Amino acid sequence: MSSRVLIASLASLLVACGDEIATPTAGADARRYTLALIGDPAITLHPGEVRTLQALLAASEDGPVASARIHFAFLDGNPAGARIDAGDVVTDDEGVATVRLTAGSTPAAFHLAVTAPERAAAPVAFAVDVVPLRRTLRVVPTPATSVSADGAHGSTLAGVAGTVSLKVRELDADTGAPIEGDTITFTLPAIANAHWSAGVSRTATAKTGAGGKAQAFLVTSQAAEGPWRVVAESAAGDAQVTFDVTIRCAFGICEPPPCGGACPIEDVPDVTGLWLTRHDFRIHDVLPFSAQEIFKALRLMDQTLLGQLTIPGIPGWLQAIVNAFVARLLQQYLPAWMQQLIHLCDDFATILGNLRSEGAMRLTRTTDLAHLSGTEVWTSLVFYWLPLCDGEIAGDPDKPPECARIDVLTHDSGFDETAQCRGEVLPSVSVELSPFNATLVKDGADYGLQINQRRARLTMGKVLLILYDQLLGVVTGGEFQCIEEATECAPGMGCIVDCDGLARDVESATDGIVDEGTVQALCGRGMRAIGDGVAQALARAWPVSADTLEFSGSANVSGVADEARLEDGKWTGDFFFPLDRKLPGTWEATRPE
Repeated sequence: MSSRVLIASLASLLVACGDEIATPTAGADARRYTLALIGDPAITLHPGEVRTLQALLAASEDGPVASARIHFAFLDGNPAGARIDAGDVVTDDEGVATVRLTAGSTPAAFHLAVTAPERAAAPVAFAVDVVPLRRTLRVVPTPATSVSADGAHGSTLAGVAGTVSLKVRELDADTGAPIEGDTITFTLPAIANAHWSAGVSRTATAKTGAGGKAQAFLVTSQAAEGPWRVVAESAAGDAQVTFDVTIRCAFGICEPPPCGGACPIEDVPDVTGLWLTRHDFRIHDVLPFSAQEIFKALRLMDQTLLGQLTIPGIPGWLQAIVNAFVARLLQQYLPAWMQQLIHLCDDFATILGNLRSEGAMRLTRTTDLAHLSGTEVWTSLVFYWLPLCDGEIAGDPDKPPECARIDVLTHDSGFDETAQCRGEVLPSVSVELSPFNATLVKDGADYGLQINQRRARLTMGKVLLILYDQLLGVVTGGEFQCIEEATECAPGMGCIVDCDGLARDVESATDGIVDEGTVQALCGRGMRAIGDGVAQALARAWPVSADTLEFSGSANVSGVADEARLEDGKWTGDFFFPLDRKLPGTWEATRPE
């Protein structure tokens, strides 16, 4: 136990003795109530920082106590301008009282006592330290930069006439949290012939992102040089790291390679490296336009029947009234079978209308930063099964709710598959993605990434079979993991039909003329036949030859460094079924955290 935690614990025991804090005299039920801090009792803040603090009041027999008054007050030490938004707080339905503590402008150490004045509960206290912000800067390893054990020094090896990224990460030395929005300065020595991509100045600045990372792009010279040292430091001056940069001949050639008059300008963004991708291929556009409109109408009808229709532009309270009225009207006058048909059609149109995937893409520089080669793996195929939402399907009809999401993991997911069917591991989906070429193209002040024709191959019949098995596992609460398991009705084994119970009922109804064993055997064989038939039907539901997507597209490049994004991506191509027109798709990519 740390000394800070020990101090906080002792303060919790001693606070009742303080003159400032009054607690009720313990009566017959003095031990019925317990007051406890939520989270770490030892808190470190920086000047001006705001932190939410919570305490829980519970009764030994009744659990959390709601609507109880909890008192927060500063105790011993100097708060130095620290303040709380309320001294008295009422507990919520979970018995939790919440205040916001704002640290003062100068360092301080004090306790914040918490009592229940109207309950015989022992007081507790937070131990608060307000300390100046201390920054720690660390070099981030890259393919070109190796890092020392303490992270304070990097060694960078770069090729001539190229670009290399120098990356750092800034952390709070006390909490380890990344620091966002701070300015980092990168400084070149006078001896260096290289320069920063942003200009000819010896210094370059960059802001840290949400992960505390910042980077600067160094444009190397046309001849080998170095090593020389680059210094990166916080603008506040309290954190510093260094890079020893060596520029060598690339592939034994010490002259810059010719670029045929098409050399990219120096401020081309660096999109090389790893990206996390999301794709959406609109397979339902294979259907005629009239059929697509019918399926959209089915979604709207389904939402209306469930009271989940979203009407843009009207207040929520009015929408709730309209939904309730229209839903009751349809439920009253539409036959039950018609309502079920609408639900089922919407369910299957949603799960089969789009092919969505998520994965990882790596872009690699070829001749320069504007010309790239790429590879990608899909780690999961994403489908949406509306019954998982229990009727909560409000929102844009073209965007299924996330509560309906179900992932089919691929062979490249790295997930250690343990789901089994009758003692055998369930199969995984394999997706073959061809390598591709891409080019950065300047569009006004911005850049776009153009991706040439590429190909994805997967066996959709197998995907549908695995998807059905996963849905079966979800719907049955894990009782059955596949169709074969659910239809294996051997004596004494549970399945989706109670063959044992059926056999007993038939024998009883016929006074033993038809014996239990015969009925059980017939039921078991019948269910196995049904299971085999369903599995074969699912495997044949998708044409065997329709296993390829061929597409090309583009995306806009926004942001820099770790905050870069590929946005508003578009695909066009043939999705399984070649047509006289190209089908649309969308995609996006972000840097990993």
